[in-house]
Amino acid sequence: MGDDHRQHRDHRRRRRERHHACGHTNGHRTLRDCRCGERVIVVRIASDLPCATRLRELGILEGEAVVVLRPADPLVILAQDSRIAIDVGTADAIEVDGTVDD
Repeated sequence: MGDDHRQHRDHRRRRRERHHACGHTNGHRTLRDCRCGERVIVVRIASDLPCATRLRELGILEGEAVVVLRPADPLVILAQDSRIAIDVGTADAIEVDGTVDD
């Protein structure tokens, strides 16, 4: 198993532990919690996520709406007219808020 894979696995484990420990007390949920067709606003991308910069380059930005097209692993979302597939560990590190009405 490579170092990158180990780091990503450890990051997911730490994120999951923080997620369960806080009990969603901030009122936000993650992209992983969204249903198919749901349109939500990205609130925060975890800064310790190794691919955070790349996600922003792809158009997943704080304050912008995304649509969940497929809520399985990998998740498929629509962000700024681009379809992007992300794994559930990454989706769990992206906090979203509410459902946006068109």
